[in-house]
Amino acid sequence: MQEKRRYHRLSIAVPMSFCVPPDTSRLLTSTLDVSVLGVSFTTDKELQTRQELLMYLSFPGEKKVEVHGKVLRVERISPNRFKIGVRILDPIKFDEKKFVRFYAERLKEFFLK
Repeated sequence: MQEKRRYHRLSIAVPMSFCVPPDTSRLLTSTLDVSVLGVSFTTDKELQTRQELLMYLSFPGEKKVEVHGKVLRVERISPNRFKIGVRILDPIKFDEKKFVRFYAERLKEFFLK
């Protein structure tokens, strides 16, 4: 299978929560990986492709970053657990500079190992 991603994904666990508007109750989880355009995580909640989410990522040393995304992929990994792939929709809506700085620092660490 040919790789379709345009940006490298960093395998990093970032604490996060998410909600499916209009419901404002947040579910806690952490990322499996992060890229400039998307994140993946696991959850007990079965989401649907094309659902929009609000995600709140807690990067080290930073305040929580709010990210608007759309579910692209849902994979059942056990009877009650799902791996979710989300594309970031509004990168300008959140503090893009902090996110890009964090991402660039992790890329540097990855390639200098």
